[in-house]
Amino acid sequence: MTPEQIFVQLRQAVQAGPAGAADFGAWRAGLRVDGDPFAAAVRFGLTAGQLAFAFAGGYQAALRRLLPTLSPTAFGALLLSEGRRQRPDELQTTLVPLGDGRYRLDGEKSYVTGATAADPLLVVARNGVAPDGRVLSALLVLPPDLPGIRQEAGRDLGFLAALPHGRARFEAVEVASSMIAPGDGWTAYARPFRTLEDVHVQAAVAAHVAAEALRRDWPAALVASLAGCLARLAQCAQYAPDDAHGHLLLAAAERELQQAAAQVNELVAGADDAFARDWRANHLLVALAAPARAARLAKAMAVLRATP
Repeated sequence: MTPEQIFVQLRQAVQAGPAGAADFGAWRAGLRVDGDPFAAAVRFGLTAGQLAFAFAGGYQAALRRLLPTLSPTAFGALLLSEGRRQRPDELQTTLVPLGDGRYRLDGEKSYVTGATAADPLLVVARNGVAPDGRVLSALLVLPPDLPGIRQEAGRDLGFLAALPHGRARFEAVEVASSMIAPGDGWTAYARPFRTLEDVHVQAAVAAHVAAEALRRDWPAALVASLAGCLARLAQCAQYAPDDAHGHLLLAAAERELQQAAAQVNELVAGADDAFARDWRANHLLVALAAPARAARLAKAMAVLRATP
């Protein structure tokens, strides 16, 4: 997506006026991800009525970059976390072969984005041990109505409250080999998704705020900063999710967005309109997973310093 295309979409969004579904059910009913995932993320941000739906749209766009075979209208959810356990050697959710291309899945995932509206469930599970002792994992693409899958609503986190979330338990769930994505669940899916999610969610958030800034005639420097952030994120989307060069660009875009967020905090202080209330409740979205982002930047810098 070129900067010119970004600017055109921004102008069109402002001319169309504020939009967006009133609740998650209405937003979910209109979900469709076609074409370039990054362009879809920007579009979701421009049309979102609130930050929760900008996040949801960016999340779905990132999943299409990870798994292009997902249906355009599916609301996928990547299930990795088990409380604080996230790495393969920590996972308790386990896939066991039964023979004849069948497997048994048991375990629990503590966070399901979209809760019971999610379909399919993209479950990262422990899948044996390699000869060198390394824990293997698999990504399972499961319909949520398989026997043995039980979901329940999660507690209110007081953050992105318009987007439901829940927990999922798996008890003797029979999984066919056709439900297992190729490659290792951690290296091919869970790890790269951290970067893909950051790129696409931040693009949706930056687009959402940029359109609002134009509508409110906020300072030109802020609008330019948000547009520049979007252009840089578009560049990031061209890199493989494990490319250190893309990680350096992403760190710069993240800094731009955080600086813009600080300005927006000042501009909405004391305001009592819908955008101001939503922003104050959910603006910390731009700072999520700061330790993981810092670690990613440190590794990218190590690559840069080691490059001849």
